[in-house]
Formats: sequence, structure tokens, C-alpha cells
Amino acid sequence: MRAQRCVAIVLLSLAALRLAAAADFAAWEAAALAQLANRDVDVVAELRDFIAIPSVSAIAAHAADVRRAAEWTAAKLRALGAEHVAVMETGEPGVAHPVVYGDWLHGGDDVPTVLVYGHSDVQPAEPFELWHSPPFEATAFEHPSDGASLRGRGASDDKGSLLAALHGLRSVSAAGNGRFPVNLKFLLEAQEEIGSPQLEAFIAGNKQLLAADMALSADGDQHSPQQPSLTVAYRGAVALQIDVRTSEHDLHSGSFGGSVPNAAHVLARLLASLHTSDGAVAAPGFYDAVRARTAEERAAVAAVPFDEATDRATAGVGGYHGEPGYSTLERRWMRPTAEVTGVWSGWTGDGVKTVLPATAHARVVCRLVADQTPAGAFEAVRAHIMAQAPAAALANVTVTRLGFAASPVEAPADAPANAAAMRVLAQLYGKQPLLKRQGGSIPAIGYFKQLLGVDTTTFAFGHPGNGVHAPNEHFAVRDLLRGAQAWASVLFRLAEQGRLRSGGGGAAAAHGDEL
Repeated sequence: MRAQRCVAIVLLSLAALRLAAAADFAAWEAAALAQLANRDVDVVAELRDFIAIPSVSAIAAHAADVRRAAEWTAAKLRALGAEHVAVMETGEPGVAHPVVYGDWLHGGDDVPTVLVYGHSDVQPAEPFELWHSPPFEATAFEHPSDGASLRGRGASDDKGSLLAALHGLRSVSAAGNGRFPVNLKFLLEAQEEIGSPQLEAFIAGNKQLLAADMALSADGDQHSPQQPSLTVAYRGAVALQIDVRTSEHDLHSGSFGGSVPNAAHVLARLLASLHTSDGAVAAPGFYDAVRARTAEERAAVAAVPFDEATDRATAGVGGYHGEPGYSTLERRWMRPTAEVTGVWSGWTGDGVKTVLPATAHARVVCRLVADQTPAGAFEAVRAHIMAQAPAAALANVTVTRLGFAASPVEAPADAPANAAAMRVLAQLYGKQPLLKRQGGSIPAIGYFKQLLGVDTTTFAFGHPGNGVHAPNEHFAVRDLLRGAQAWASVLFRLAEQGRLRSGGGGAAAAHGDEL
């Protein structure tokens, strides 16, 4: 009887502690959300400052700006209470862009360790003439459907979504006297837009430092401003360049035209050979590793709301074209592609220069799906191009793999952080989130799974209409503030769930003292 009484007392004590913790969390969360509602910090002004840094990772001349953006995010981590904050090298400075690490690991072993991910680099803004305002001078305007918004490169991808996360976490820390309800680690990179070429090696060399129970990504989007979603799959990618040379130098088009090979003509034929007339990739073996989709998986995609007229208007296209036998969303989410992303040859300046170009060049990005690998897809395309190339005496053709690569990733719908994220999104939007796929690629998510063994929940608040990677990219103030609220609340939902996978205490134990 005495032993039974002792057990009962222990159980009652634990129940009382849980109730006390729940009450503390409720008051703490309410205080954090009240701070956000009062807008004690002008987060819109902060986003202006962030956009003003032209952190274009693809252009070497902007290497110092890329580092400046990383240092900007490091300062924000320190301001929200993160410890051991450091801008860490991934290779030779100026060549390999850095990452920012930070942590806060005082939540205890009974709550999860959450790895927060985002990126501070952006795509090139060209062509500048298509922008309604300078791309690195954030401009406030009234968007027809999004309302009050900021226009600028990176406004949505990923500066707006990342700042929303940091702003939400800052409110939690301020309301909690420097505390968080879970253990936190941060990995904010500055090379995502070029395929994170050094990130895999960095993570592989810092597994203990980055060990976590789950990851939350501030990169991604919601299905629409009215419909929340969680992404459960991303396509992978591999990039390549095709170079053609047909002569030692450009030739007079009158003196030599019609009698010698033209590099632009050769390249045009090679690119045309990449696809069949109905849009399928023609390279032999390209589809060999593609995982067959079940009827249930295809039905899940078909259940996602999709308005073709709105989609065409957003994209500015007149119709659809692609691999036969698949819907538009299946082509974007579940099928691989080989897309030409750039072509250049000959004279492109003003006026006419009557030459036969000696060289021609193209870049191709392949998007990959489950069970494909970047190496396998590249080899299939390379072998096809070389098989189609003219005799070496007529043209020298080379195919080179570029640094942009990512493995396709599929996360289970019941990934550790998804339940907490779905609760927050449902409350914030007033409707249940969709589970959807994405056609784009986030290399880090694949590395987290492969190297750290953790699944990632994407928790970002832009939407497909933001014009990411295009002129006039924008982010709604509504989504900036809504994202901050969501990030504040999700930490409390994760804390309530407790440690969802074994080893959480070990994850929390690996901290920045190793730096």
C-alpha cells in the first residue's frame, strides 16, 4: 500500500507540474503575441534594411554583400537571445559563402531541440528594366490582392519569411525574460540560391554541433494567402552547361555563311533534341530511376485546389504543355524535367553585326523526383547531348556539371513538427492546412535528412503569387506579421508535444562550446 501511495503521489505531482507548465506557456504565449500586436519593433523597417543588402550569391562581385547579409542575420540572432552566434566559413572566404550558427539550449531534456533554417542570399535581379522600382530599394505599394506590400529582390524568398521567423522568436524571448520553451539551434546559410555547394560538407563536418530532433524551415511558402499548407516533398535538381565551338573565331557571315558550321545552329539542334514533341525528356535512361506513383499519391495531388485560370494569369502564360499523361500539378511536383535556363551566342548588342558565332552556350537545370540522383540525371543528359553532337571535326561540344544540385526529398506527413505546425496554421488561417508537394528544391532539407537524420517542416509565409526569382518580387505586410505570430506560437505547441524522438537530450547537449 505504501508503494502504491508513493506512485500515486508521484503521478499527481507530475500532473500538477504539467498543469503549471501549461498555464505558464499560455500566459507566456499570450504576452509574446501581444508584443507582436503592439508592433514594438518596426519589422517592416527591418525588412527594408535587409532587402537593401544586394546579397546576390551567384555574382562574385557581390561576395562582400553576401557576407554583410550573413552578419546582419547574426546580429538579429544575438538580439533575440541566441548564444554562441558565429559567422562560420564553409571554404575560402570570398569564394565560398558563409553560414551563421547560433543556439539556445536551456529548455531541458523533456522538450525537443529544434533546428531553425533559412537563407539570406538572393537571386540576381536582372533584367533591371522590368522592375517597377529599384530591386534593392524596398518600395511600399498596394498590391491588388495582397494589400500593403514591399517590393524588392528577396522580399519573399527568403528575407521576408526569415525575418518573420526571427521577429516571432524575438517576441517569445522578450516575453519570457530571455527564455524559449524549447531548445533552439540556428543554421542560416548564404548560398541557397546557388544550390548550397559547400553546405553538405559543412553539415557533414559539424553533425554533433547541428544535432537536433527536428528542423523548421523559414524557406518555402503557403498554398495561397487564404489556404495554409505544409510541404511534404521537394524535387531535387542538377545543373549543367553545354558549350559549343565551331571555329577559332567569329567569321564573316557573307564570306563563310552556308559553307561552315554555325555554333548557334549546332546548339539549337542539341537543345531541341532534349525533348520529344509532346514535352517529355528524350534523353535515354533519364526516367529509369523515377519512382512509380501510387493511385493514392496521385489522388492526393488531384485533391489540392488548383484554379488553372488564376495560375495562368499569375504566370503570364496562355496555356500548358508538358509530359503527356499527367496533370499540371503532377508535372510540377511528381515528374522530372530538363529546362533550358539560359542561352547566349553571337552578337547581342545594338544594331547588326554580320558574323557567324564561333561559340554558343546554354545552361540546363534538371528537376528530379524520388529515387533519382543528381549524378544519374546529369549522366543521362550528358550522354544524350554527346550522342547528338556532330563529328568532332565540325564542332567541339562539352557538357559540364555545375555546382547547383539537390537530392529530392519526401518527408512523412506525420513528421515530428508537422502536428504542431498544423495546429498553429489552422488557428491562424481558420481552416485546415493542405499537405502538398513543391516543384522547387531546398538542398539543406535533403542534407538534414541524410546527414542528421531529421525531417524538416517548412514554415514560411509567402505564396506562389509573390513573383520569387522574377522582377517585382513582393511580400505582403500581412504575411510578414502573420508569419511572426505563427513562429511565436509553434514553439509552444512543440514544447507541449514534448520530446518526440529518442536522443533529444543528446541533441540539446551538443552546443556552441565546440565552436
